[in-house]
Amino acid sequence: MEKLRLNRNYGITNICNEIVAAFTSDSSNLRELELSYTNFKDSEMEILSVALMSTRCTLETLRLGHNKLTVKGCETLASALSSRPTPLKELDLSYNDLHDAGVEKLCNALMSPDCGLKTLRLSFCKVTEDGCSSLRPALTSKNCSLRMLDLSFNHLTDKGIKMLKEKQRDSSCSLESLNVDHTEECWVNLKLLRNYACDLTLDENTAGNKLTLTQDHKRATFDYEGIQYPPHPDRFDTAQVLCKEGLTGRHYWEVECDLTSDAKVGAAYKSIVRGGDCSTEFSLGGNKKSWCWNTDGTFHHNNSTEWFLVSKTRSLGVYLDWPAGILSFFEVSPDEVTHLYTVSTTFTEPLCPGFSLFNGSIYIKEINKNKIKR
Repeated sequence: MEKLRLNRNYGITNICNEIVAAFTSDSSNLRELELSYTNFKDSEMEILSVALMSTRCTLETLRLGHNKLTVKGCETLASALSSRPTPLKELDLSYNDLHDAGVEKLCNALMSPDCGLKTLRLSFCKVTEDGCSSLRPALTSKNCSLRMLDLSFNHLTDKGIKMLKEKQRDSSCSLESLNVDHTEECWVNLKLLRNYACDLTLDENTAGNKLTLTQDHKRATFDYEGIQYPPHPDRFDTAQVLCKEGLTGRHYWEVECDLTSDAKVGAAYKSIVRGGDCSTEFSLGGNKKSWCWNTDGTFHHNNSTEWFLVSKTRSLGVYLDWPAGILSFFEVSPDEVTHLYTVSTTFTEPLCPGFSLFNGSIYIKEINKNKIKR
């Protein structure tokens, strides 16, 4: 076996222990290991580092995206990569809370003669300009062999980006590819997303006959008995509704789902089909014209489903950067906002926020931008 992917698995501690046992007791041909969406934490990194330090380790690619690693995990990993010559060439730590301190620890490994990393992915890791400062000497170190660095969806600032690009042009720098796309401040302090809050209203003319709209058309409730709305060309055949607003530019909204709800929260082009023989043509997430997050922890687009290892989501935030082709979904709690999924595409029409209900209700929350703290 050369490739092993165990994404979206519970019991990650037991899995790591088994991997360590395999690397330290038997010959292994494993070249690629992916443990994404597994709640992999610093404690699991302490276990896995034993395998990475083993002379029997043949691992060339390690992917640990969408987990719960912090600076402590980075320190453990950097120590393992610097302990002996390692075959590891590609490392993906995207969507972890590494921050600048974590990047600094990784830089220690990059400058080690025992580290042979060629590709490092740190997308959505809350890196700022200070992280760029740590990377600057590492990139021109005589021991650094990095060819590709992904720092997209962080907040590097123009100064930080300039710093990295100047180093990339240095003749002593081995870096060939540098991704610094979408470096907005909101990716570091996600509460700043609320600065883009918009006012939304559910469009009664689109509501399916099993949806009741109340509270100034901010709440939609699934009604088994059904509502007899008058015929309208925009009305859905299913329990689905769009907002009146067609959005371009940058916008953010939050939705609260009640305890009994089974709902999809997303957005669609107004030109989405409203009914027909094939439900994928008009259901939210079932076609090319709509995208949505389901409260059961799945993402849907064009009749394709992505599964995630998350608890049932009750409070959701959605951020749209229409010109950049970005649609992001977040889990919202009173104290923080946790990233769930980001779509990167090219939008061709304004997007209307939309909802599909199979039970319960959803409510579009009012966000007071004057009370937002940075």
